[in-house]
Amino acid sequence: MEKKTIDILLQTAPFNKLPKNVVEALVENASFRTYQEQEFIFREKQELNEVYVVIEGMAMAVLTMSDGEESVIEFFRPGNFFGEVAAMAVSNPPISVQAVQPLTCLVFTRQAFSNLIHTNPIFAEEMTRIISERLLKIYRELHEEISHHKHGIETLPFRKKIGEFMSAPVLTCTPSAKVTEIAKIFLEHKISSIIVTKKNDNVPMGIVTESDLIKKVIAREKDIKTVTAVEIMGHPLHTIEANNYYYDALLKMVQNHIKHLAVVENNRLIGIVTVKDLMKARSVGTLSIVDSIEKQTTIEGLIKAQTEIDKVLEALVNEQAPAYEISTIITEFNDRVTRKIIQISEQQMIDEGFGAPPAEYCWLQLGASGRKEQLLRTPQNNAILYSDPSPNRMKTTEQYFATLAEKVVTSLKDCGFDECAKGITAKNPLWRKSFKDWLVTIDNWLKSTDANVVDTSTYLLDFRFVYGKKRIAEDLRYFILDETKPATMFLHQLTDKEIANEIPLGILGEIITPNSGDQKGMLNLRNDGYSHIVNCIRLYSLRYGAEKTSTFERIEEMVELGHFSKFEAKKYKEAFDCLLRFALEKNIQKVKQGKIADNCISPLSLEKDEQELLKDALVTTQKLQERTRSFLIENKI
Repeated sequence: MEKKTIDILLQTAPFNKLPKNVVEALVENASFRTYQEQEFIFREKQELNEVYVVIEGMAMAVLTMSDGEESVIEFFRPGNFFGEVAAMAVSNPPISVQAVQPLTCLVFTRQAFSNLIHTNPIFAEEMTRIISERLLKIYRELHEEISHHKHGIETLPFRKKIGEFMSAPVLTCTPSAKVTEIAKIFLEHKISSIIVTKKNDNVPMGIVTESDLIKKVIAREKDIKTVTAVEIMGHPLHTIEANNYYYDALLKMVQNHIKHLAVVENNRLIGIVTVKDLMKARSVGTLSIVDSIEKQTTIEGLIKAQTEIDKVLEALVNEQAPAYEISTIITEFNDRVTRKIIQISEQQMIDEGFGAPPAEYCWLQLGASGRKEQLLRTPQNNAILYSDPSPNRMKTTEQYFATLAEKVVTSLKDCGFDECAKGITAKNPLWRKSFKDWLVTIDNWLKSTDANVVDTSTYLLDFRFVYGKKRIAEDLRYFILDETKPATMFLHQLTDKEIANEIPLGILGEIITPNSGDQKGMLNLRNDGYSHIVNCIRLYSLRYGAEKTSTFERIEEMVELGHFSKFEAKKYKEAFDCLLRFALEKNIQKVKQGKIADNCISPLSLEKDEQELLKDALVTTQKLQERTRSFLIENKI
């Protein structure tokens, strides 16, 4: 144990700043202690005279609020240390530390720690840096928790970190392991999956599940004595870090339709999270919604599934998940509902004698849904794109898709998605076209000087493939990118329309609201807030041929292309998320009260710190608008 401990310290900051003989002396004069899973090493405000270094296992630092609510601040793994703040300050620790796995620690006295500080300047400097970062992390977490409690927000499992409910240690096998060995491990340990790691390493490279054994070995009648893990494992393996939140794991599982996530740190495996782990962590069967949707064969069944999605939405909002994460998760659920409705409608077409689709086609989500930015159940915006039929089949093809579109749009309405007031749905022939007709339409849009036509075109500019033949949608995407980039007149019109509506801020930075009328004292978070960010970022994306559709992804793509700095991107994303969150929270409140979700908020009804957050977001939005004006208008693109 001593040799292992010395090796760990010599490879880990700040102990790697010490001479080897000093490290050896430290270990020789220290002691080793072991702790069981869930056992506390020490609790907050408990007198502490020792410093701990993790040698085996894992522990977590827990911050406790005045009402008993706990929040995990940090995880400690081999080489990490804790207790140093209390040792340096000669005070009681502000946090508790608890074993997450069976734990072994090297423990040395406050005096020994003090001697290291005073006799090794480089060690002391590195230790000071690490402690400063740790205290800052505690401060930020404390500030965030106080904010949640101040506004009566209950901290539920969606905000729990992965390290709190992951399973560890993880059973693994090498790529060359025979499937017979794997089957024995499954039987002996009563598990249904095993992570495949590189030989003599703990870097995960794939996963083998019971399903893999059945589908890839037994069903194909392969020789079980020769088949190895690398031949049947699922890869690439989806991973997540222990400091990520519950909703991060939820999103990955829902999007990729998987049931296991490897938990990693510095690319090395430290645990695993499964669907069962997430189900145990909260009472709402979030992931069961996916299976519920997939199993439905009727529209009535899908309507019931929608009520469960509403529960998840409210829980995510209550637990302060980022607005973009919320909208992405809800969009994923809604996409699944949409795909299922299309499948059911296709079957109805066959049952009614219309037959299968007469041409390859795809269903497109437009507008906010296309950008994965749905707040509640926004009115549906969608379109159909189908391959060019032969001249003698044009009429029957159009009739088929007209009937199909009517069924899908009506069923979506039954599930709570109202039709767009502007008629931007696939049941409208203007939004249901063959590939060639869409190309003509887009070309006309780009040449038009009609403000309404230009405005309408933005719905398709944000389209996203949801169902059907993706290749057709990709062809349309590349056509749009190729045609809009040089269409400077079209981009100028979009820019003129955006900058014509100024952000409602006074010269002193105050938020300006109407003085009279129905909207007196109200700020429309959509029209006066986040839509400006959407519009400006879209303009940059069109100008530089960015392929993404969501505002967040477009911002990241602008960073990759070198047009935004990381700092600018961070500010834009924070402002966008802030405005979306305010809109989402207020809309949910209004729906509960039987009112219309109108995206409006009274700034004066907010707490002072919330007003400052709102004002900062609007200031950032204003700066982005000014930058867009300068870049796209004054520079004469």
